[in-house]
Amino acid sequence: MTLKILSKLGLNAEDMWKGVASRDYLIGCFVWTGFDYRGEPTPYSWPCINSHFGIMDTCGFPKDNYWYYQAWWSGKSVLHLFPHWNWPGKEGQEISVWCHSNCDQVELFLNGKSMGKKKVEENTHIEWNVPYEPGKLLARGYKKPAKR
Repeated sequence: MTLKILSKLGLNAEDMWKGVASRDYLIGCFVWTGFDYRGEPTPYSWPCINSHFGIMDTCGFPKDNYWYYQAWWSGKSVLHLFPHWNWPGKEGQEISVWCHSNCDQVELFLNGKSMGKKKVEENTHIEWNVPYEPGKLLARGYKKPAKR
C-alpha cells in the first residue's frame, strides 16, 4: 500500500498506524483533529451537529482511540477495556470486547471467570466475543519485568 492509498482510505487509528510503523521511510501521520467539534457531522445528519473524528470528545474526555495512541506512542503502561458493560435485554448475546494495551498479555474476566488470556501484538488491539451477563468485566495485564 503506498502513501497515496493510505491517505485516501480514511483508515482507523490502528490500520493507519500499522501502515506507518511498518515503513522505515514514514515518520508519522496526520490525525484530522484532536477534539470533536461543532460542524461536519459526517456520516450523520440532523439533529447531530458535531464531528466524531477527534481523539477526545467535545468536553476533553479521552475516547477509545486515545488509549490506542497512549499504548503505542507513550512510555506509560496502558490497559483500556471497552465498550461499557451495561446491556440490559441482551443477556446471552455476544458482545465484542476490545482492549487497547501495551502489556505482553491480557486476561479478561467476567464475574471472576476467565474468558481467556491473549497475547498483545505490537500496534494492535485484542478482542474477545463475550456472551453478555450482568456483572463485572475486568481485564488484567501481564508484563515481563524490564531487563537491567
